[in-house]
Amino acid sequence: MELLELMKTRRSIRKYQDRQISREDMETIVEAGTYAPNAGGGQPSIIDDPAMKSGAKQNH
Repeated sequence: MELLELMKTRRSIRKYQDRQISREDMETIVEAGTYAPNAGGGQPSIIDDPAMKSGAKQNH
């Protein structure tokens, strides 16, 4: 698939499922995110601790 085709067919998902994904998949997603443009200039992080996940959800 060419880049232009990928850009035309991309979509945003805002309805999430409550299930774990593999660490390897998460690392791939985070790596891809480091190359994506963003206005804030922040870097993505992986949060494994359930208590931290809960706090992150409440603060966002």
